[in-house]
Amino acid sequence: MVDMPVSPAESARQRRVRRSGSRTLWLVLLVLLAVVGGALYYFAQATGGGGVRSSRELIRDTLAGLRAGDVEALMKLADPQSAYERSLDCKTGAPRDEEFDPDKRAAKLRAQVAKLVERTRGLTIDLLDSTEDVAAANTLLKGSGAKMCVAKTTLRFRAFDLKLRVQSGEKKSQQQARLRMLEVDGRFYLVNPPNVMTPGTSIDEMLARLLSLREHACACLDKACGDSVNAEYTKWTEEMAKQAGDRTDFDAEHAKQLTEIEDSYAACLQKLASPAPPPAPAP
Repeated sequence: MVDMPVSPAESARQRRVRRSGSRTLWLVLLVLLAVVGGALYYFAQATGGGGVRSSRELIRDTLAGLRAGDVEALMKLADPQSAYERSLDCKTGAPRDEEFDPDKRAAKLRAQVAKLVERTRGLTIDLLDSTEDVAAANTLLKGSGAKMCVAKTTLRFRAFDLKLRVQSGEKKSQQQARLRMLEVDGRFYLVNPPNVMTPGTSIDEMLARLLSLREHACACLDKACGDSVNAEYTKWTEEMAKQAGDRTDFDAEHAKQLTEIEDSYAACLQKLASPAPPPAPAP
């Protein structure tokens, strides 16, 4: 087949079409690169190097992990290995306690979290307010040393007091609980989760319950009644012992009230246990 000659005008039109197609292809490639590059950048910012991007995000995700009873999600927020790699330069082979050893720290935290989520799983936990306790903050400056380790950058250990509304079934309570975190180069790591209590076990509720038991004990007229109240008291205190932890709703005034109530409770039981004195002889 013999190719037909192309006129100058047709040849110019074909060159314009090829140039237009080439420009279109480059534009498509540039758009794709922008989209992919942006996604990769966001992914790197969101997940790279461990930690989260703000104290607010850490508080939100910690409470979500407690509601779900998700140990792994909470451990990811703590990420001790990443936190230590970012923050400390330790001498090779130097002995380190759990405070400066990521593996030991992770093991201790995992045990703590596993115990905590046994009671928080399934609870409704709403954040009402959060306040940073600036006085409780600690800062380790870049280059500062501690136990054979040197800070690679400035480290800020921060504490937030959370006001929470907690509900389990029909039981509700408002609680104060403290969350501790580490800030390293704009990334935030969980150090200690808030010790959320099952409704009915906050300190004010505990004092009210103890007052009720004292009133019952002091109203008893015989030892059998006192023994029944004391059996209820013993069972209740065993349940409270399971909730023990780093409480922030317990202060010196609460300790004073608790001591006074328990002393008067014990005095009422003691009266029931002591035999009544014989009546005085008739004159």
